[in-house]
Amino acid sequence: MLSINWTLLVQLAGFVFLTLFLKKTFFQPLLTLMERREQEIQGRLKEAERLRAQGEKVLRDYEEAISSAKREVLEQLTQAQREGERRQREILTQAQEEATRLAEEAQRELEAAVQQARTKLTEEAKTLAYEIGEKILGRTLSAA
Repeated sequence: MLSINWTLLVQLAGFVFLTLFLKKTFFQPLLTLMERREQEIQGRLKEAERLRAQGEKVLRDYEEAISSAKREVLEQLTQAQREGERRQREILTQAQEEATRLAEEAQRELEAAVQQARTKLTEEAKTLAYEIGEKILGRTLSAA
């Protein structure tokens, strides 16, 4: 006949009881804790990704602002250089015009002085010619 080993049944019952007890008191809370931790990790990863994207956007905006500022400074420098060159040409033109005007004025003054000197020399030459003529001839000459 078949004999039942009661020890085996008691051990089996103890095993089932212990398994159910551990599942309820240990494994289920552990699984719940692990699931919460997984959700928390996923949330933090999403937040990190959001912050990374936000940081990249801020960096792009910053680089764009720097690029724009560089373009603006370059444009202002170019404009200032053109303005400087224009002003230089203007000053040079004015200086040349002033030099020409002064040279023409000096030329006119010189010509006037030469003409005045010629007139004076002509008068003096006439006077000297009369005086020389009077001395040579020994008499007074009349102006003809």
